[in-house]
Amino acid sequence: MPRPSSVIPYVKVHITIPVPMKAEMDLRHYSELEGRVPYGIQRGFVIEALDRALHDESIDLAPFDSSLQPGTTIVRGSPVSIRALKRILGAPNHE
Repeated sequence: MPRPSSVIPYVKVHITIPVPMKAEMDLRHYSELEGRVPYGIQRGFVIEALDRALHDESIDLAPFDSSLQPGTTIVRGSPVSIRALKRILGAPNHE
């Protein structure tokens, strides 16, 4: 039975990544049951990473702890998570 069409259109993209990074990705996603890395896992991994890179926000913790150097302790997360962290830290919420 063929796979149903996706509501969101896709485009082919060719990328190259460092061999050690590919090996780590394969090790993390290897399936003992299938005896291989499952089909489509790379696409899902890349889509998830791109989504995080495009939509996550960040906050530098240095202003909240004088022992930290600016730019050395950056926390990234979803907008909801970063807003909650800012609220906990008492940071101004610039939206």
